[in-house]
Amino acid sequence: MKLTKHRKSSAEASAFTKRHRSQHLETAREAIAGTSKEAAQTQHTHKLNRLSNPVRREVFKEAGLEGTVHIDKHHALAMKVAVGLTYSQQREMRRVLKGRGVKIAHEGAERKVAKELIGDDVTVTEMLFSSADDDLVEKSMVKLTNISEKLTKLLESQRESLTWHDGAIPENEVWVKVGGDHGQGSLKFSLAVVNTKNPNSKDNNILIGMANIKDSRENIEIFFEPVRKQLGDVANLVWDGKTIKLFLFGDYDFLCKIYGISGANGRISSLCGPVNRVTGSLGHSAPPSLATKLAPANSRVH
Repeated sequence: MKLTKHRKSSAEASAFTKRHRSQHLETAREAIAGTSKEAAQTQHTHKLNRLSNPVRREVFKEAGLEGTVHIDKHHALAMKVAVGLTYSQQREMRRVLKGRGVKIAHEGAERKVAKELIGDDVTVTEMLFSSADDDLVEKSMVKLTNISEKLTKLLESQRESLTWHDGAIPENEVWVKVGGDHGQGSLKFSLAVVNTKNPNSKDNNILIGMANIKDSRENIEIFFEPVRKQLGDVANLVWDGKTIKLFLFGDYDFLCKIYGISGANGRISSLCGPVNRVTGSLGHSAPPSLATKLAPANSRVH
């Protein structure tokens, strides 16, 4: 291969000349090292490693790559979910990290990946909810399309790690808790399998519905109606020969609203059920370690 002797060094040459020389060197590299992608990456890596650290830093700086870390759209979405960030929080994080040499994929690309992963699992419905002024306002409600199918997939994925808590849960039952909470301006309903080592872990919870509304009694009733039938189907579900037993969970205020009561009274002082006047024990068979966390929901979803 004929090599042309330079008249000017690359430091003095024009952009056109430098581009032409790069193409000439690329042709020589392919002839010597091979034309495959792996061969090119290996040779370029070896070439960079042969440079001294000061020279390599200057090369990266001139190329605009000094200290830059690129996080692609898939890893950006995984990071957002793992840390539990909202998109607005991630925007702020993206702005701060950009000034420190870390570039995160654009939010639009990240949302596109999320949409592809979700597919038809989620539906969005416009519904009328009660506002703070008791006026009706139209808000979007997001909910799972098929809760039973999602629960079945979750149980299959957790099959090897399911536990019956040393006999606290009958062997022929799988306990599932469903409940709600209001935070950061939105009302959320979630579902979790109790037959796990850490049933309260956020990684064990599935969001089944969400809307940017207040948690008033009226809104909870409107919110709960679209998922009531689906929860009835969950209560009748049989998985691996085991029946599903549903429980409601949430803070005291939420449970009072979902049960439609103003609060505990002398006759029924526990949301879990009637209390024996003599022994003070709960009227249902939930184990003591779980009774304070779970309120039977099977009778509430039909």
